[in-house]
Amino acid sequence: MKFNPEKHYLGTLCKRGHEWENSGKSLRYIKSNQCIKCLKITNNSRSQKIMREIYLEKNKEKIKLHKKLKYKKDRTAKENKTQKCQCGCEGFVYKDNKFISGHNSRLRPKMTPNEKNRKAYIYNKQYQQKNSQKAKEWKEKWYKKNKNKPSFKKKNRDAAKKASDELNDSYIKRLYREQGFKKITQRMIQLKRMQIAIERIQKQFS
Repeated sequence: MKFNPEKHYLGTLCKRGHEWENSGKSLRYIKSNQCIKCLKITNNSRSQKIMREIYLEKNKEKIKLHKKLKYKKDRTAKENKTQKCQCGCEGFVYKDNKFISGHNSRLRPKMTPNEKNRKAYIYNKQYQQKNSQKAKEWKEKWYKKNKNKPSFKKKNRDAAKKASDELNDSYIKRLYREQGFKKITQRMIQLKRMQIAIERIQKQFS
C-alpha cells in the first residue's frame, strides 16, 4: 500500500503495532482514523463469519448426518474399549455405560448413597467385632465429652421417651438386661411387650 496524502496520514501507533516504514507511526485513513492493516484484518474476519453462517444454513442436514455418524463411531469404539488396571490384571470391559469386572474404584460404576451407607455400616460392624475393646473405650470417651451438652441430653431424652411409648425392641432388651438376662429371644420380647401393654391399660382404668 502506497502513501496517498489525499487519503492517508501518519498517526499514532495502533494497538497491533503496525509501523509504517520504521517511522514509529501507523498509516491511517483521514476519514475514519483507522489503521489500514487493522481494517483489513477486521474485514477478513467479518467476511469469514458471514461465509460460515451461509455455509451452515445451506448444509444443515449434511452436518446433522455427519454428527450422528461420528457419535455412533465413537460409541462403538467406547463399547469395545478395555482398560488395564494398575495391579496388572486383565482389565475392565465397557458395557451399558459402566466398566464391568475389576476392583479399581476409579473405573467401577458409582454407588448410590444407600449402598455407600450400607457398606460403611458393615465395615464399622466388622471393625467393632475385631477391636471390641478399642471401640468400647472410644464410645466411653465420646460419651464423657458430649454428655453435658444440652442438645445431646435432649436428644437422648426424646429417644428414650419415644422408645418407651412405642415399646421398641431396644427398650425391652434394656429392661431384660437390667434384670440380669444375657440371652434374649424374640419370644421373650413379645411376651414382655404384651405384659407392659396390659399393665399400662390397667393403670389407665384404675
